[in-house]
Amino acid sequence: MMLRSCFSCVNFVLYVANCRFQIKGHEMKRSLNNNKGVTLIELMVVVAIIAILVGMAALSMDFIRGERATSATRELLADLQKARVDALTTGPSTTAGNTPQLRGFGVRFASTTSYTTFAFNDSNDNAAYSGTGEEINAATRSVSSNLSIQLSVHTDYPIIIFDRFGFPTSCKTDGTVLSDTDGTRIILVREITTNKTKCIRITTNTVREGAWNGTSCAEK
Repeated sequence: MMLRSCFSCVNFVLYVANCRFQIKGHEMKRSLNNNKGVTLIELMVVVAIIAILVGMAALSMDFIRGERATSATRELLADLQKARVDALTTGPSTTAGNTPQLRGFGVRFASTTSYTTFAFNDSNDNAAYSGTGEEINAATRSVSSNLSIQLSVHTDYPIIIFDRFGFPTSCKTDGTVLSDTDGTRIILVREITTNKTKCIRITTNTVREGAWNGTSCAEK
């Protein structure tokens, strides 16, 4: 909207300048002694105004792109936090959703532009994720094409599942579970054009938005 307004202003300025040039042209026909650089000065003023408006439009677009990254990060954060809360508060059921082997809730990062939230129903009762067949109530969310979602660490373990204690477990699509002592997962949301990056920290007990400094996601 702001960019459209800027271009409207530019068109108006050019229209006014054109009118002035035409008026000056008529005056020049009457008196050739009356054109002492006025037209050149007016042209310089118009160019300066256009440059200012173009700069304002560019800043506006950068702000909009940054806001998209912020919005996508907060939406993902809300989905992760909900998955953890649901895991803490929802147990197996033979009636509500038909989840007799419910073992938790998770998020699967299928690509850099989408992710899927789901309830983990351990249908083969092996206490391990065994593929998308054990995902129920799955919902896929997509982000704008100019955004990228990716794991900063443990990139080959794109699935995060919270158990009934709220503890996160990372695993591969074949069910291989990540075995690590730290347990910290970092998820990055990056705006491709400006490279502005937001991050989310998942630890044993928390899921929070952090501050990305280029190499790590510090706690806010």
